[in-house]
Amino acid sequence: MRAWCRSTPARSIWTDYVAYVQDFIRHVGPEVNVISVCQPTVPVLAAISLMASRGEKTRATMTMMGGPIDAARARRRSTTWP
Repeated sequence: MRAWCRSTPARSIWTDYVAYVQDFIRHVGPEVNVISVCQPTVPVLAAISLMASRGEKTRATMTMMGGPIDAARARRRSTTWP
């Protein structure tokens, strides 16, 4: 989460949106396939990551398209291509 979210009302909006995504995924069921396009990619990734960290069953698939997530910034062996 960006630093500005920690001290502004935006934090509430951010956490509410992540909680909404989690509630919706739980309502649909554990075998749901999740697709996010553009802006929702970050909250969807956060929601599913938090659910997995709590031991909840993870989604069947998660597809994120066109969002502001840059996997190359991680600079790990899995993201560095020869």
